[in-house]
Amino acid sequence: ILTTYVNAVGEDKISPSIRELLASANEPPQIPYVNPQSGIYIKPFTLKLQSDKIRIGHTFYYTTDGTTPDNTSEKYMGGIKIDKDTNIKFIGYNSAGETTEVFEMNYTLDPNAEKNVNDIIQRAKDKLNSTEEGTEVGNCVTGAKEEFSNAITTQEDMMKGDIITKEHASSVYMAVDAAIRVFESKIIVPTDRTALNNEIARANDLLRTAVEGSN
Repeated sequence: ILTTYVNAVGEDKISPSIRELLASANEPPQIPYVNPQSGIYIKPFTLKLQSDKIRIGHTFYYTTDGTTPDNTSEKYMGGIKIDKDTNIKFIGYNSAGETTEVFEMNYTLDPNAEKNVNDIIQRAKDKLNSTEEGTEVGNCVTGAKEEFSNAITTQEDMMKGDIITKEHASSVYMAVDAAIRVFESKIIVPTDRTALNNEIARANDLLRTAVEGSN
């Protein structure tokens, strides 16, 4: 289409930007940035190649069966769905047939990581909903529910991205677990009267000893 346009208006009348675009066809092919990078992820995602600029006639091909790709392999068309453990190899071509080196990415999917996070978030919500603020045993102190609720919401929001690594999910899990423990520390528990009496007796002994020693 672009060539047809140039032929119609004349090469001497095209803009600098169009001229630069035409020249890009003869540039050596470049290895693009692959998003996301190799790693362990918790759910399927779409892999995309990102180049620093548009280059006419530059094309990428790939394989997922371990073979070396060439221009007869599957053509990259703007996105590749990764929904299982995948080893993917790419090669880039320009219009002159020059190529990039073969570059490779490796992806592992671990859906259990997402399940673990969802489970602990639900456990946190159950704990929040089953606890009331107050002064009785089993109640939490004033303000604890709001603090805990905000912590849960923050971590839930951290899991809303389309591409989430296992490392990220693990950090969310640990943050929710820590929030649960903090909240539980603010729940009033039954008093162990025997232990309390022992502490009182120990304090009285210390006080008496201190008073006697001052004489």
